[in-house]
Amino acid sequence: MRSFFAFAHEGSLAAAALALGVEHATVARRIAAPETSLNMKLVDRRGRVYPLTEDGVRVAEYAAQREAASFVLLR
Repeated sequence: MRSFFAFAHEGSLAAAALALGVEHATVARRIAAPETSLNMKLVDRRGRVYPLTEDGVRVAEYAAQREAASFVLLR
């Protein structure tokens, strides 16, 4: 999920890969794993740009809420 969250936050495979210090192909593979385990598509891979699906947007919003809550806890 970390790769998906980075992708959702950064907006592209390349930017997520840079943020995580891995190759963009690695990010793409790592996004596929939670899609399989959750049995839902998080990213639409039909074009050159990979937009989030409706499910992907919901999961990304939940992740953003969790991240914000963890920052509050750390403070």
